[in-house]
Amino acid sequence: MLALTAPMCGCGRAGDTPPRGTGAEPAAPDPETLYESAEAAMREGDYAEAYCVLRRLAEKDGDTRAAYLLGWLYHNGYGLRIDDEQAERWWLKAARGGNADAWFALGQLMELDVRDKAKKARALDYYLEAARLGHAEARQWLRRRLARARPEAKLLDALQKEWQVFGPTVKVKANRASLRAKPSTKAKRIKVLPRGTPVLVLGAHGRKWRHVGVPGTRLRGWIYAPLLE
Repeated sequence: MLALTAPMCGCGRAGDTPPRGTGAEPAAPDPETLYESAEAAMREGDYAEAYCVLRRLAEKDGDTRAAYLLGWLYHNGYGLRIDDEQAERWWLKAARGGNADAWFALGQLMELDVRDKAKKARALDYYLEAARLGHAEARQWLRRRLARARPEAKLLDALQKEWQVFGPTVKVKANRASLRAKPSTKAKRIKVLPRGTPVLVLGAHGRKWRHVGVPGTRLRGWIYAPLLE
């Protein structure tokens, strides 16, 4: 298919106008029907039709799913020339409407430009927004970053003030569990955690040790796995 800057949108298969003179006025298709028709068009490779329907939904009805998919079409060059500026524009529109997938996509887009430090910083903000909306992949990304030797201060702030963005926790089941600097009983003890303390699992060292973050603090360290639920 020829890649277009943007397809010319006329009558599509969803909500076609009947021939003149019939006297019939078609019922306007509901947004959900239109969205399903756009998905069907994409599955069939008819990206021009999908674009027209999605743009109508995004502009007229403010459908964030449609805006997200428009960004996806531009980013991947399906039926269009690859245009990440347009992709970013549509993803921002979807994200501001509360679409978690769009926030995550924006984070990924910012990460593509490894030379631009400002974009890298914005990527973290976008992943945080996606995680606040419950996006599972964004939460995994944040936990991996938090597990680094020197995570961003913004991530440590989130662990202390809004640790829920990282996802579910497990609890200490022993009466006391030592949080250590390294996965060894000989390593420096950072803190002793009492029974019931929630921790975020960030990684593992073999089967016996778990790298964790302690919600409500900026602390990270290692706990002997059998001491956790």
